[in-house]
Amino acid sequence: MVLKSTIGIVAIALLFHLSPAAETNALPSGQSVAADIQKELPEGWSLTLIDEKGKMGHPHGLEEPLFRIDFVNTNVAIQETRQMYGTNATSSFHPNLRLHFHSQADREQTLKIIEKEKIFSWDIPTLFGETKDFVIVGSPMWHNRFQTDFASGGDFSAEANKALHPLLEALRKYVDAHKK
Repeated sequence: MVLKSTIGIVAIALLFHLSPAAETNALPSGQSVAADIQKELPEGWSLTLIDEKGKMGHPHGLEEPLFRIDFVNTNVAIQETRQMYGTNATSSFHPNLRLHFHSQADREQTLKIIEKEKIFSWDIPTLFGETKDFVIVGSPMWHNRFQTDFASGGDFSAEANKALHPLLEALRKYVDAHKK
């Protein structure tokens, strides 16, 4: 009789573990998050999901994220001229943004690192937003990133910020709709 009761308890526990209700605690995949965000993107914007370990990169001090999403609007080009090493360097870039998605389970550690890393002058992690599942991290280095033969980094000119604004609005709406 004890054996039958034990088997019954194990069977019920196994059914509960395999039931769809048990799956609700799992994090959404990067693919499902990217698909949800894709539906909300303003005209001209596209995204690329990067979820291969070792290929995602991350702002200084943080561990590799669960996944990363890069956004770009190839319908717009911004000209940028900067003084680099005594020479004017002119380049153009498309408005873009990179966001890293970390598990909400690691929230406290992620926020501590963001606070600690404020002293660095390059690739500083910044909190973009939080959903019930993710802590979303960006960096000024990846906010309208441009590249020339001389340097790379974020662009915060009025033109670049204006071009990025529709994407930021759409992403804020996504974050607000997926909060706890």
